[in-house]
Amino acid sequence: MSNVVDNVSNAPDIAENFADKYEDLYSRVGFCATEMDSIKDDIALLSESAGYNDDCKVTFTDVMVAVNRLHPGKSDGSRGLMSEHIKFVCDGFFVHVALLFTGMIVHGFVPDDLRLSTIIVPIPKGKNTNPTDSGNYRGIALGSLLGKVFDLLLFC
Repeated sequence: MSNVVDNVSNAPDIAENFADKYEDLYSRVGFCATEMDSIKDDIALLSESAGYNDDCKVTFTDVMVAVNRLHPGKSDGSRGLMSEHIKFVCDGFFVHVALLFTGMIVHGFVPDDLRLSTIIVPIPKGKNTNPTDSGNYRGIALGSLLGKVFDLLLFC
């Protein structure tokens, strides 16, 4: 990154500039609260009627396969964890993660810590762009590593 962005040269002020920009950008999309409540109710009914079956079960092996797909050197941003913390943990951890993920699927609930991104990092859009213009950066949200494992598991 540049030492000067949008004519601002001190690091905390540059960070605040990006924070203001992304807050405005990511809060523009509105939604209808009634429609959102209806969708939540539909999901709750589906999860209650579906009940538990073997299709809902996440195994130790499922978690291992998803974890092995994590890219090295990736951070979750908020907890200070790196992908290597999960890739090289003891096998017992994967058993507990499999139980957690099974419970999430059965009950249709994902904890806030796994679904919310609290850190947005500005990444330059290209090599030949002006690094002093905040418009030449895209915001990349850093989510939970376990949330990423869950995503990888669902997309396998």
